[in-house]
Amino acid sequence: MNTVNAISTNKASQKFGSLYWLSSPQKSQGSVEWIKDQGDVVGAVLRTQDGVKPIYVSVGNYIDLPSALRLTQHFVGKESRIPEIVRQADLLSKQLRKQALAEEA
Repeated sequence: MNTVNAISTNKASQKFGSLYWLSSPQKSQGSVEWIKDQGDVVGAVLRTQDGVKPIYVSVGNYIDLPSALRLTQHFVGKESRIPEIVRQADLLSKQLRKQALAEEA
């Protein structure tokens, strides 16, 4: 596993393996803090709504980070801090799991 060199900053540094970010984004919607791996930006900590916990966004196949951030913000609804597409998939998977467990009993 790679190690991260110490970051000289007044902000608290948060680390996960070789990934690091300097702090949580500001409390306002759309605030971003970059996630870096050995100095390269590999993702972002994004606040999708005012005052809620941020979510983590990274690049995917055929999409860059700015586009991923725009799409994430576009699909966040008023009922959740995560994109509605992900929320609906999560709700469906929980429903199917509940049905499967009920059938086993």
